[in-house]
Amino acid sequence: MKIKSGFIIREVAGSYLALATGELSKIYNGSLTLNSSAKFLFDSMQEETTKEEVVKKMLEYYDDLDEETASNAVDKFVSKLREENLLD
Repeated sequence: MKIKSGFIIREVAGSYLALATGELSKIYNGSLTLNSSAKFLFDSMQEETTKEEVVKKMLEYYDDLDEETASNAVDKFVSKLREENLLD
């Protein structure tokens, strides 16, 4: 799985906005508001990856995170991206 290319990220008031640019803006006319965890996931999915690889990255980055919570977070994030047709 991989997020479609064409987003730029901007930090605004402690949150992050992922804004579609170029060709992507023709099919996605909105923005995604990301907290720091969602930005981590977003960044982790800029290149082709698997759920297992993203979960592993989360477990390495966040000291107090268990595998089940990480897996659920990835599932929820990927589900939202699929709803918006933002995965390649």
